[in-house]
Amino acid sequence: MRSFLPILMTVAALAAACSPAAAPTPAAPAKAGSTTAPAAAPARTETIRLAVSQLDSNFYSPIYIAIKEGFYQAEGIELDVKPVNPPTATQALIANQFDIAHGAAPAFAAALQGAGIKLIYTVAERSPYWVIAKRDIKTWTDLKGKKIGVSSTTGTQVVDASRLLKLHGVSAEADGVQYVVPGGPGDSDKYAALKSGTIDAGFFSGLGGVQAVLEGYPMIGDFAELKGLDYTLWATDSFMQSKPALLQGFVNATLKGVQIYKNNPERALKWNTEQFEGDAQSAEKLRELSSSWFLADGIISDAALKEGVGYRREALAQPSSVTEAQMVNFDFVKKANEVVRTAGFKP
Repeated sequence: MRSFLPILMTVAALAAACSPAAAPTPAAPAKAGSTTAPAAAPARTETIRLAVSQLDSNFYSPIYIAIKEGFYQAEGIELDVKPVNPPTATQALIANQFDIAHGAAPAFAAALQGAGIKLIYTVAERSPYWVIAKRDIKTWTDLKGKKIGVSSTTGTQVVDASRLLKLHGVSAEADGVQYVVPGGPGDSDKYAALKSGTIDAGFFSGLGGVQAVLEGYPMIGDFAELKGLDYTLWATDSFMQSKPALLQGFVNATLKGVQIYKNNPERALKWNTEQFEGDAQSAEKLRELSSSWFLADGIISDAALKEGVGYRREALAQPSSVTEAQMVNFDFVKKANEVVRTAGFKP
């Protein structure tokens, strides 16, 4: 843990800089005629501090659905949601500034170095990126010698991208592929760069990619072949030990939100259109392109866990004796599946 001390001293400032505002608060109980009437909330509620990478992402969509359906409220939970990028969110989680965080690759790196955090929920196993390019680029091999927009040139996305390109006959180094961050890490930055011609292609995971597809930019492929485990939720050991019932309630509610997103297009679209400020077309397309990624039960397979952790060990480039089993705690999500099934929940 010594390696974390210099970083943790600056976490508060970083988290504040990257966390402009809380997410929308849960809606009032549903009116007559709505899809679901949330159960009455317990008299006492507790706050869970949650970090997600973006509020306009499909990662957040199931959580937004669960908020609006009243699932967290019914569990006695008020979510305090802040948008924080995964590297900062992971360090803030370790510093107990969040209770749960979308940690992605940085959380795996921290866990491999002995941080007191655990993977508690797997939203998706596959790496959540599409490869979208200029209109004259049609195949993987057309990416040779091209400039590709990424969210970071120092994180694991570039390592994963080069691995993926190699599977499709492109050696990033030998074939002169250039990775660049076009003005910023978000989809909107890459989309603007694609339109202006400053990049030839980009790796997208959210609204910017959807907008590009809707405007006719070709999708060369995706990262489905890689089990990157970027769509994962993490909690601290201390939170799991001190408030297990509260964490169980969070996982119960989140599981319901994911199942609606995955299995009920009409119900999901209602809330996700609101999430995306009335943009029903983008909300529908984003769900169409990504809902199949989401795990209906939130439980990762042993093979995917081994593959994903293997990628993170490789990217870490230093020895770690931490095993896969020491990095995860799926007791909560396993119980959530039992609770949801016993209650007869229908998405």
